[in-house]
Amino acid sequence: MIDRGRQEAGSKVDAAGNKVMQLSSSEDRDYEYRKMRLSWGYGVAINLDQVEAVVDDSFRVVGLLELSRRDPHPVHVLRPPTSYFHQIYDRQIHNNTALKLIAGMARQLGCPAYYVLYNYDLKWFCVQDIIAGKNEWYAFSGEGYKRLIMSLPHANILSGKRVAGV
Repeated sequence: MIDRGRQEAGSKVDAAGNKVMQLSSSEDRDYEYRKMRLSWGYGVAINLDQVEAVVDDSFRVVGLLELSRRDPHPVHVLRPPTSYFHQIYDRQIHNNTALKLIAGMARQLGCPAYYVLYNYDLKWFCVQDIIAGKNEWYAFSGEGYKRLIMSLPHANILSGKRVAGV
């Protein structure tokens, strides 16, 4: 059982036990470590963006997420063109060893694994099922995405709007 009342001195967690963001900087503090580790040429090392879990009497992993922010674009303001999704699929998903490893871990854990593309303003999210391995994307508003995440591990990305042309 997890004792949420016991915290080490100086720990930065909220009442639910979540780690609290401590930096206002967007510096990638792990870049040098990843660069070093990947230079070894040994095995596979991945940087998993997010593990979603629920806490009851223990921790239960309910989803693995690979996150990718979409910066502002002068022409395609609301959502990217169809070709953008094809490029992500070809470059990031279809032939990516790290994502294959994430899919394998998710299968072993019995939870979904999603590639999440989101707008910089956090008002639009597009989700692809890594395990399914298909170039199918489903769009969500901020509230819709929140409902999706809060329904893990039984989430169904089909509840989003299928992105046409992909």
